[in-house]
Amino acid sequence: MPVIITQHIPPTGVGRLRPGEFLGFALTPEPTPGRNAIFDFVCVHRELLQISNDTAQVFRWYLGSQPPPGLPDANVHFPTDVPTGEIDVYVVGLNFFQCPGYRLEIVHFPSNGRLTDTTYIAQSTNDRWRETFVVAALA
Repeated sequence: MPVIITQHIPPTGVGRLRPGEFLGFALTPEPTPGRNAIFDFVCVHRELLQISNDTAQVFRWYLGSQPPPGLPDANVHFPTDVPTGEIDVYVVGLNFFQCPGYRLEIVHFPSNGRLTDTTYIAQSTNDRWRETFVVAALA
């Protein structure tokens, strides 16, 4: 069965990062007693983050330049791995085996502009969803 997707803020297509800029990701699992989030964050070149059976209320990580230490989970940071002027492809993979829904928000810093805010609700515990997005490294 398909995953039901609600786009509160539709994706902009490409995240553009200049030196000093970064993207902040917040993934919020739908709270379900006794059930935990299972997801991964990958680049086409490498796996960056894999979470399985974690009970956190919100998962946060950053892509691009190092975020300032005052941001929540600023230490969970991944630099882009393409040269200036090129694009890279990233994927957030959601597994609904234990968690019936997720909300993904991506925010551009320092502008604080939201690139996407999307909710994913499974119809079955066998459902999986891979949200793909593109990041361009600019000079």
